[in-house]
Amino acid sequence: MLKKTIVLILSIILCVACVSIMVACNSNKKTSGDTSHIAPSTDEPGTDDPITEEPDTDTSDTDEPSIDDLSVIIEGFSFDNENGYISVPNSQEVFTFNELVKVNPDSTWELSLDIYGLLPITTNTIQLSVGDNYVYLLVTSEISESSRLYTLNVRRHPVYTITFDTFGGTIIENKYVEENQLCPTPNAPQKEGYSFIGWDYDLSCPITDNIEVNAEWEANTYKVYYNYEGGSYSDNRTYDEVTFDSEYQLIIPTRQGYTFLGWFANNGEDEVCISDEKGVSLSPYSKTDSITVYAKWDFNYIYSETDIDIIIIEYIGAEKEVIVPDFINEKPVTEIADYAFEENDYIEIVALQNNLTFIGEFAFNGCSNLTEIFLGKSVRNIRYCAFYNCVNLDKVYYNNYFENWFNLSFSNEYSNPIYYSENLYVLDDYGNYMSAIGGYVSVTKVNNYAFINCKTLEEVYFHNKVTVGIYAFSGCDNLTIHYLAEH
Repeated sequence: MLKKTIVLILSIILCVACVSIMVACNSNKKTSGDTSHIAPSTDEPGTDDPITEEPDTDTSDTDEPSIDDLSVIIEGFSFDNENGYISVPNSQEVFTFNELVKVNPDSTWELSLDIYGLLPITTNTIQLSVGDNYVYLLVTSEISESSRLYTLNVRRHPVYTITFDTFGGTIIENKYVEENQLCPTPNAPQKEGYSFIGWDYDLSCPITDNIEVNAEWEANTYKVYYNYEGGSYSDNRTYDEVTFDSEYQLIIPTRQGYTFLGWFANNGEDEVCISDEKGVSLSPYSKTDSITVYAKWDFNYIYSETDIDIIIIEYIGAEKEVIVPDFINEKPVTEIADYAFEENDYIEIVALQNNLTFIGEFAFNGCSNLTEIFLGKSVRNIRYCAFYNCVNLDKVYYNNYFENWFNLSFSNEYSNPIYYSENLYVLDDYGNYMSAIGGYVSVTKVNNYAFINCKTLEEVYFHNKVTVGIYAFSGCDNLTIHYLAEH
């Protein structure tokens, strides 16, 4: 029994000694530093120091995982000796030391990670987790060497990631922003051919979650200047505007005697075709400045050239109104060869100039859409079936005097365009068109097929001595011929 009592007494003495040693150790830990403002206990020196209840410091199951170490550590504790404040700077975090902790100037302090003050923070670095974290302030009075332990709440707010998608513009690095703070507005990105008009998220609003911010762009417009290269356009337009990275439509110019092939950039050996013959772009506009484009033309005629004149061999154009040139290479165009315009479905109006004397066989055969033809004053010979199957021809204009028509040489009825048109119009001295209805004519000969099928011819007056060729007036259903005696 006595032995048991002695053992119990010794155990009590040992426990008291351990506690005394721990208190002594705590009171001997002294550091200098800055303080934030919780006032130390007002208890008298020597009284038992109340220890704040240890909070739950297990932060391993926080709602949000830790991010890069650089954004979750506290570095650089400092102490303001004059004011006695603790400072724990970190631009990304908000730390609440129960508002502020102020330490009396006659005291020393140190920070610890445990409620007993046995794990002092010596490296000035703390790894934090999102939410509440606790650090303990051990304040020791210089006068009484009494100690008091305070619980400090270091609260780390969630840090959210702001991702920027520039859709092909310059890269914007991610931003990491604390909850309810504002995201720094990045510099405007750049993108070829586009103007930056803003972000699709209002960065003036506090951040409350991870977000993706998208750049918004407006495609730039550029001017395309026209060089017609001898052609023209109805409104004499000098340029059009096109949108970057978009298909576009350019105008279709015209040039008499030529077919438009398309618009080309970089005129010359390094020319690049940018549109088809209808002005439609071959690819989206890819330049980042205004450009000049050049019309490219294909001469509509294949011809042969002699020392003195030009013969039209073939027409390869697609014009509705065709004016056969009077000159090519400064030489007169005098002939249209056989089959030169045969079965051209584009032609509606043809004007033959005054140097032309000869129209070959089947020259306009099968031009089913031909409605009007102008014959120059120099035409003398129109060969076999020159206007065969020109079934829609309804107007024939002759740039000469009426009586000269009598002397034209036609090989057959299909050589004479009147056969289908049933109308002949003659240009008078005043430049006006009039229907050919006859009148006093001083001729001695009417060539074959001269007025075949001319329905508008009503009266013709001849001298008695006149030779009329075969079928010269065949089909002229309204015609009356008058023969006048010689005076």
